[in-house]
Amino acid sequence: MRLTGMGSVRKRRGGGWQIRYRWRGEYVEESVSRVLGKSAALVTSKDATDLLKARLRDIQAGRFIGATRDAITVTAAWTTTPTTCACAAG
Repeated sequence: MRLTGMGSVRKRRGGGWQIRYRWRGEYVEESVSRVLGKSAALVTSKDATDLLKARLRDIQAGRFIGATRDAITVTAAWTTTPTTCACAAG
């Protein structure tokens, strides 16, 4: 039985697992192996189901900030900040 609105887990044709869920009105698809940092051959359906449940739990609690592709590195954040700071003026 599949519950609507709960997302889905599917096995990819080339191997590995993928989760899909809705966030802010749009579908988000994530590769489980990429998120977990494991080889696709080592990821199980339980890993995929657990990740989907964790994502849905974070969305419900308001802790989810976006999929991994939206992440920003410290270097990128540092280089995009202004070089002058008004707080240093004295």
